[in-house]
Amino acid sequence: MARAAKRRGRPTRASKTKTGGRAERADIAERADRAERASRPERANRADRANRAARAETNELLLRLVDVYVGEDIRHPQLRAVTLAQWMVESGRATSKLAREHYNFGGLKWRNEMTPFATRILYEAHDGTDYYCKFATIESFVNGYWAFLNRAPYSGWEEHVASGEDFIRFIGPIYTPKASYPGDVLALVPEAEALLIAAPRAQLVTAVAPTSLGTVVIDPGHVALQQ
Repeated sequence: MARAAKRRGRPTRASKTKTGGRAERADIAERADRAERASRPERANRADRANRAARAETNELLLRLVDVYVGEDIRHPQLRAVTLAQWMVESGRATSKLAREHYNFGGLKWRNEMTPFATRILYEAHDGTDYYCKFATIESFVNGYWAFLNRAPYSGWEEHVASGEDFIRFIGPIYTPKASYPGDVLALVPEAEALLIAAPRAQLVTAVAPTSLGTVVIDPGHVALQQ
């Protein structure tokens, strides 16, 4: 009986192998976990560098827009900040293809009255394909934007220029059916004001034409009614 008890208490070769296998797998898992944790900072750094590069390229176009706009003589200068904020909303702070390739920061659809300021292009937005305005320069866009408002659908807008909020709450429902649109624009007014105060950087403003990849492009973030 004593021998049998001793034999039962002695680990068998199979149990040793099983135990060793579990320990080996645990060790492999632990090493993999350490390696994964060690690689996280490098992956984060690569993503951060890519984001910074994208922001730098994008912000340069936005700053060029600001520099041009701050020097433009507009009829209602008190609306400069709110309209810049509107363009930031429409173009995703100058990141949309429509802005980058066609200097159309306002998502302006083609209307015949825009002939002196722009040319017509076919553009595919998230809400379908339509004709939009292509501007040769940022200055042409600025002038074209104000001409766009001087059309019948926006009749009476100059009675709402006492403040940026009054202005955008009047033209907003005409410009787009999105109910939150005026609020979205107003939320960016402080940022727009700061950009305008910091301008101009005239030495950095260039007349480089926008890049063109063709006549049909995709802008998944655009929302517009624009009568």
